[in-house]
Amino acid sequence: MNKTKLSQGKITAYGFLLFTTSLPAMLQMMYINVFMTDYAMIPAGVVATTLVIARIIDFIFGVLTGPMIEKIHFPWGKYRSWLLLGRWLALVGIVMEFFPSAKNTPLALKILVAIIGYCFHNIAMSIITGPYYALGPLLAGDDMNARMALSARGVLFMNAAMLVVSAITVPFVTYMQTVTTPTMAYMVCAVIYMIPLIISCQLVNNISREVDPGGVRHASGNAVGIKDMVMAIGQNKYLLILIIVQGMTNIAGQIGSGIGSYYWLYVVGNFLLMSVSSTIGMVFSLIFSSFAPKIGQKLGKRKGMIIGLLLMGAITCIKIITREHWVTLTVLNVVGSFFGFFYSGFGANYFIDAGEAHLYKTGKDLRAVAAALYGIPIKLGFLFGGAIGMYALAGMGYQAGMVFDYAFTTKFLVVMHVIPGVIMIAAALIFAFAYDLTDEKAAEYARANYERMMAAGGAPAPEQVEEKPEA
Repeated sequence: MNKTKLSQGKITAYGFLLFTTSLPAMLQMMYINVFMTDYAMIPAGVVATTLVIARIIDFIFGVLTGPMIEKIHFPWGKYRSWLLLGRWLALVGIVMEFFPSAKNTPLALKILVAIIGYCFHNIAMSIITGPYYALGPLLAGDDMNARMALSARGVLFMNAAMLVVSAITVPFVTYMQTVTTPTMAYMVCAVIYMIPLIISCQLVNNISREVDPGGVRHASGNAVGIKDMVMAIGQNKYLLILIIVQGMTNIAGQIGSGIGSYYWLYVVGNFLLMSVSSTIGMVFSLIFSSFAPKIGQKLGKRKGMIIGLLLMGAITCIKIITREHWVTLTVLNVVGSFFGFFYSGFGANYFIDAGEAHLYKTGKDLRAVAAALYGIPIKLGFLFGGAIGMYALAGMGYQAGMVFDYAFTTKFLVVMHVIPGVIMIAAALIFAFAYDLTDEKAAEYARANYERMMAAGGAPAPEQVEEKPEA
């Protein structure tokens, strides 16, 4: 990768936050459904409805995050403040989400705590990751190599986190269940995964003080509101296409991952093998993340997304032939993950590019909102993908502890593999025909916007306010 203006220390500290946000996020993504049905003993249909309600609330808040960050300014920095506050809300949320309920705990209480916990945890992630991605361009300036370096380091750390969760969670929870209750075992694991996030938010705060100083009253004249954001998405086709395509991609991913635990419990019949398979997959993903994004960089953001999604979609459909043969499934997962890095290495840069284009063409600075919108497709994935998987399971008549016969297994595998694969292929085709923003044009817009910002440096300084001790 080409040299950048940023030190490796800052790039690493910035990227490390994605390691720490991924630990609790992966725990939620991989285990929340099976935790609620098979440990908290909530019926599958009720789980699906509970999570749909929570995810609708979370989605609405996710849409509001960008404008909220632009309008509400705390004294520790326009963006840094949200990192410092959000980490504590996330801790409360994850504890409630994996609430250690007893057998006699009323169902209504389980549902209420689950909804509140899910909302707190995911809202906290929105108010952490939105400002986090907004800080990236501030740290990198107009250095596109630095932006790519920040994104690539984050992807590397994300895959390291996935490896940790894959390797440790099931063995740890299995052991903890011998010394405490099954639900308490998951909550202990969740709290342990949250501790690094508290630390990493502080690290990013520390490296960003110069570009996001505290004690500054930021002007709100150019702040973007909900109306501006909705209009901008309608006016900026790149943002609209990205939300649709990446939303479909995340929906596809969440259908499979949301019900993946049931595959190991009931099709393979050995839950510990899930840890073995996912650990193998994540080891390769970690290796791939060190060089595969460079292939994507050579292809460019547009071609990388199209080729990556097409190949991943085809491989996902093929997985149905593996049935209970988990070794073959693991091999296909490894191959598919390689092609995923053709576009995932760019991270939020797709949305930031769209924000740069909007600023260049309209003069309205949508970059922070665009960065916050990067999380919207993820939330769409959880909302619709998670619902599709769980409602399908409930519709097929799933009951905790049941036996999967051949016919039930076939229907289950269609939902787990074929439907997600078809959605990915459709997303690739939409992107191929509708998205035409090149990397060269995005770099041109970024340089022009940066030069304008530097030229405006002689404007009156922002009003100074008293900087308070950090949260």
